[in-house]
Amino acid sequence: MPNQNQPMSAGTRAILKAWLIAGTLDICCAMLWSYFARLAKHIDNPNPLDVLNSVGRVAIGKEFATPEMLGNYTLMCVIGLIVHYAIAFAWTLFFFWAWPKFKFLQGDKIVVGLCYGAFVWAVMTLAIVPLRVQHWGPFIPQNLIIGAVIIMLAVGLPISIIIGNYSRKDLQTT
Repeated sequence: MPNQNQPMSAGTRAILKAWLIAGTLDICCAMLWSYFARLAKHIDNPNPLDVLNSVGRVAIGKEFATPEMLGNYTLMCVIGLIVHYAIAFAWTLFFFWAWPKFKFLQGDKIVVGLCYGAFVWAVMTLAIVPLRVQHWGPFIPQNLIIGAVIIMLAVGLPISIIIGNYSRKDLQTT
């Protein structure tokens, strides 16, 4: 039985730190971008929480939720936040797992982070989201570029830097 007073491992701390920073930066950037994009389109009362509401509605889907659930804005925002952080956690764990296995991930942390962010964006945009969203599009180049840059900077960079720093220290002590 594990000792409950035992300190958390450095690897666990690195995963948690990378996950929370990347997930928080990503959702904050997405909310800001959504808010300002709606202001630019002269949409009255833009609400940044609409991002979380959309994530929640897509995650639950019409086939699994009652109209009352889908109409509950707060519930959909909470579900959206949980799903968002679960996805960020999965991408953080994937990088943590892949880092020691693939030598190219051990290169320059900035370049690797930007490339990893582009990879995450491509998989999410071209594979994961279309599985849940039937009418995906239209693809507006400006929106695609802004979305990719957000993921590259807010997700790829912090994960690469934090996990890369942990892994380098770990390799040096062995």
